[in-house]
Amino acid sequence: GGGGGGLPPDFTISSVFPASQTVVQGSAVSYSVLIVGLNGFNYTAALDCKGLPADATFSFTPNPAPPGTSVLQITTTDTTPLGTTTFTVTAVSGTLSHSATASLTVTGAADFKVTASPATNWAAPGTSASYTITVAAVNSYNETVSLSCAPGLPAGITCGFSPASLKPGNSTLTVTTSASTAAGNYNLTISGSGPGGLIRNTSVVLSVGGTPDFSVGVSPSSQTVVAGQQVVYTVTVSSAGDRK
Repeated sequence: GGGGGGLPPDFTISSVFPASQTVVQGSAVSYSVLIVGLNGFNYTAALDCKGLPADATFSFTPNPAPPGTSVLQITTTDTTPLGTTTFTVTAVSGTLSHSATASLTVTGAADFKVTASPATNWAAPGTSASYTITVAAVNSYNETVSLSCAPGLPAGITCGFSPASLKPGNSTLTVTTSASTAAGNYNLTISGSGPGGLIRNTSVVLSVGGTPDFSVGVSPSSQTVVAGQQVVYTVTVSSAGDRK
């Protein structure tokens, strides 16, 4: 290689571009590493990357690389920790070594979760019970979710949602029984379905039975107390007719 005024050949990592990027957990992202030869440098440099988050891997194309651009691809997994890290790209050619830094921010995949309140509700045969179904965004999820009751509802039980499709927010689930619905506790699975086959479930219990009631008992029924003293009665509240 030639001169450059008698200075020895050298190189520099001019840039890692872009200087920062964001990637969703489980995805990959690419940077351009620009190697600039100085004073007639026309050799290759071996590239390495240090400081990436756990469970992230990297590759350079090409590697070793001559002056020019090498593409750094960083691949994350579903277990790569969330957050921002600064990593270092190092290039070594013979006794020459140069480095540059850039940053990588790992975010969680956009998702949603489905919850129900109350977890258990009661209805007499031939009546209905309502639940609030909440679709909550995870990592800025903002797609439309369609709600449904899983197939296989008990005989005489139907369900409906208002609204049946929504972006993160609340929907009212009304579960209706028939006069012939047998008494008992029924587990109902509620499914939320988003684009790309993303499905999240929750469950509620419907308790079907007679009119709920309760009774109160006081024991003993009578006592005698001296003025200025105290006595103790036991008050018992008992369920009746499936009240929980």
